[in-house]
Amino acid sequence: MQVKVRHIRRFLEEGNKVKITCRFRGREITHPETARSQLTIIAEATTDIGIVEQAGRMEGRTMTLLLAPRGTVVPKKAAGPVVSHRISSSTSQTAEKAE
Repeated sequence: MQVKVRHIRRFLEEGNKVKITCRFRGREITHPETARSQLTIIAEATTDIGIVEQAGRMEGRTMTLLLAPRGTVVPKKAAGPVVSHRISSSTSQTAEKAE
């Protein structure tokens, strides 16, 4: 569970929303409180950087929780330097000499 919380924290820090799903298989559907407690643990572990946008709710055989980043989010990293794909004149002159 700690690995998933770390991934969720990373996504929230980047400014992305996170949708957490818990799928019920077989007779697990009769115990939705187990999934709700897991989703609550995850929500409490990320309260410092995220808010619950949509509380845990059942959708068929899955229970989902939607987390959104808080207002103070570190902006995403800027893209690297722009690389020009032009052929320089020295390259074209070298090609002409070879012919």
